[in-house]
Amino acid sequence: MAARKLIGQILKEASVIHEGMVQEALAIQRDKGGRLGEILIGLEHINPIDLARALADQAGMAFLDLETAPPDPAAIKRLDAVTARTYGVVPVKIAGNMLTVALSDPINATVLPDIGFATGLEVEGAVADEAQIQAAIDLHYKVEAADAKDQMKELVDALQQEGGKFDLQRGGNAMAVAMGDDLCAQSTFAPPR
Repeated sequence: MAARKLIGQILKEASVIHEGMVQEALAIQRDKGGRLGEILIGLEHINPIDLARALADQAGMAFLDLETAPPDPAAIKRLDAVTARTYGVVPVKIAGNMLTVALSDPINATVLPDIGFATGLEVEGAVADEAQIQAAIDLHYKVEAADAKDQMKELVDALQQEGGKFDLQRGGNAMAVAMGDDLCAQSTFAPPR
């Protein structure tokens, strides 16, 4: 098996940066830690799209620019919002039994079998810019979020009819639902990133 190319090497071969830029970023990495690609972005030597292309090349995966090739609505329908947000992926196309999902870091390709299980499809990953993925998730799953809000309102209305007083209390990362003087349920949740 051939050795994996380094991000700096891939970016240099693509004529995006030169050796001096790589050395500058490596010096910062030695002093402060961090991922080389993120350091190069911070130094404004590359942009997030450059990094996504390099990561795709390094992993042997396809690169997708979601601004020029937006997700197919048929693919979006195959993956629920919770799974998309949890894994930070967006389905982009479906061909037969194959679903292609965009992810920002090929290291996260380990989630592909879980997505396959959730969808009942074969799944392949492609690399895209993280901000584009988040924007696509926000755009394509906003209707589902609105539906969830409507369902919560219906539940609140039903609970008020059944039990009278209904309070939805939220503090920190804890949410409690109280009816009258009794605490009905309490759960801890982490808001989506």
